[in-house]
Amino acid sequence: MTEETMDIRRLRPIAGGSDAPITDAPPEPVVVTPPDDTPPQPEPEKPHPLEPGGERWNEVYRERSEYKRDNETLRAENERLRTQPPVAKPEAQKVWTGPELQALVDAGRIAPHQMAEQLAIQVGAATEQRIAHQFEQRSRADAARNDVNAYIAKVPALTNTASPEFQRVAAEAHRIAADIGLLVSDARVQRLALTAALGPIDKITSAQRARDFDRTHADTHAESGGGGGHRASTTTDPLKDVEPARIEHWKKLGYTKQMMIDESKYVTRPLRNR
Repeated sequence: MTEETMDIRRLRPIAGGSDAPITDAPPEPVVVTPPDDTPPQPEPEKPHPLEPGGERWNEVYRERSEYKRDNETLRAENERLRTQPPVAKPEAQKVWTGPELQALVDAGRIAPHQMAEQLAIQVGAATEQRIAHQFEQRSRADAARNDVNAYIAKVPALTNTASPEFQRVAAEAHRIAADIGLLVSDARVQRLALTAALGPIDKITSAQRARDFDRTHADTHAESGGGGGHRASTTTDPLKDVEPARIEHWKKLGYTKQMMIDESKYVTRPLRNR
């Protein structure tokens, strides 16, 4: 093999398309990092939660900042509303009469068909208002009838025209009807009369609960003779023979004295202490 051939074998292509001889590159020096002899620094001590920088202190400060910001926003909004000019209320639409519209037609300010249209619009609006008023009145009447039926369900004596309860309610109904100019048969008059004569419906409900309470806590055996049940008192005080415990119980329920007297008529056994 010639020397020329040996030189060709030592050549090989490199980037860029040119040939360069292969040479052995010297090794790169190895850098050795000396060990770090610095002692570790201790972590900073956390402040107390309630001291500046503490967790709770930061929360309170943040909440205070948010409250202050919201308060300033509300103050600015109130100031804006205070200085804002009031909104003008729309004027009530005028209701034109036939002669007024005819005068405008005669003056040439409106045409005859405009007069007819205006009158038709006013008639339609009046009809709608009348229907709405009738519906409202009907709703009130239905609510009054429901209340009257509730009273009758709570006080069955109202179905007896000879009962004292019915007589008291009837007297109140005639008085109220004369005052407000309605018929006695009107449910609204009857509801007012029932409330005036018997009290609110919730008081009657409380009385029934008291009777149920008395039945539940009464002795199981029937009392007889003078030391037994309580009957209508012959003294000036109708509640003289009623046990103090029962009167205290009625007072807690909000009874008036008249309600206690009425309730004492149904008491047949003493209240048993537990």
